[in-house]
Amino acid sequence: MKKKSIHEDRAAQLAKARAVRDQNYQNLPHEKFVAEAGDDGDSSKGPPRLLDKEEVLRRVPLTYPTLWKMMREGTFPKSRVSGATKTVWLESEINQWIVNRPLTVLNGDQNSAKAASS
Repeated sequence: MKKKSIHEDRAAQLAKARAVRDQNYQNLPHEKFVAEAGDDGDSSKGPPRLLDKEEVLRRVPLTYPTLWKMMREGTFPKSRVSGATKTVWLESEINQWIVNRPLTVLNGDQNSAKAASS
């Protein structure tokens, strides 16, 4: 019988770990996570999604030092600790921040004349 390589052993271990993780995920009280996140209560969505720094920077056209400054000023959602060195954000908070950005006033807009006269 052929001896398994280290890579095959590791692949088998990862597959087993993923199966356990998926089983544990199905047993989580999803409605508790959604309610705590302040979502609309739809438990079919599962627990809130966490975004790492790289994903946040892909979605938001700012540098990390700028995000850090804005978090300190309270103008950007604060990150959460996930592990010893991992920083994450709630996807719902980042999406809400993006949606709440003011619209650009363009020349010729009806509202630009009102804003200029104020």
